[in-house]
Amino acid sequence: MQVRSIQYLKLENDYRGFVTNKGWAHAIAHGSDFLRSSLSHTKFHLTNVSELFITLKKVINRLETPFIDEEESRLASAFKLGVQAENISVEDFIKGIQYIDKELWMQYDATKLKITYLDPYTTSLVNFLFK
Repeated sequence: MQVRSIQYLKLENDYRGFVTNKGWAHAIAHGSDFLRSSLSHTKFHLTNVSELFITLKKVINRLETPFIDEEESRLASAFKLGVQAENISVEDFIKGIQYIDKELWMQYDATKLKITYLDPYTTSLVNFLFK
């Protein structure tokens, strides 16, 4: 049986954070909190670690804009606590991150990259490297 917290994040399509005149939507952050509770629980046993990283890849692939309301730190916290609780082995964590890195770089196309915001350090670096 698939873990419901993983299934929730796999199916979630609402990536909004704070919605003006409505309040917090924040579904990815709340799903990450749910995942963190699952991965850090003493009675939790993950039978298919690859499913966890496939789900993380899906979350990242659906991003149309960067997270701006601390969703990424809450998602990272779930993995950190999963490793600390020994529900994810360090080896599986490293393999999972390498898998995501490889998969995402294979999809990368520099000609389609749209940079909408550069902090001062990045702007200086880009100017230094490319001008």
